[in-house]
Amino acid sequence: MKPWLLLTLVLLSVGGGCIGIVSGAQIFTKVAGITPTATVFGCILIAFSAFTAASGLLLAHEPRRTGPIRVALGLQVPYIYSPIFSYKMFCGVGVYAAAGLGFPEPFATIAESIGVRVEFGFGGHLELRWQYPWCFGVDLVAIFFLMALCRPGRKLAPDARQSLIS
Repeated sequence: MKPWLLLTLVLLSVGGGCIGIVSGAQIFTKVAGITPTATVFGCILIAFSAFTAASGLLLAHEPRRTGPIRVALGLQVPYIYSPIFSYKMFCGVGVYAAAGLGFPEPFATIAESIGVRVEFGFGGHLELRWQYPWCFGVDLVAIFFLMALCRPGRKLAPDARQSLIS
């Protein structure tokens, strides 16, 4: 693994994961009016963020262990909004390419039903009974890093064989 790839993955996963933990914890600062569903989804957002941050720290400690970061990146790929269910998660940077009957968030539209959106920090949306029409997309940043990690025959550079911590 190239040092730039290792350092970028560590930075985005740890930084985005920590921002996500804080953002998810803000759900619980509203004492009145929290539904049980919002509590469950808030816990899921915090768990996802903590897992992403931990996978980045594990990657910094042992660069050969890429399994957890692959799972964290895989969870960031889908972007789904429908009349029944909505799901979006990213830690660090999210660049979405989406197509659908409408866009739930501001998108730079390429065509009438195709758009692109860029986000930084943490973003998570998990909800049942969403009011928007069908919209599906992918996080291009997560796909890029998954492809970089899954390249066949990848070898660690000699200077990246040691952990970043030691």
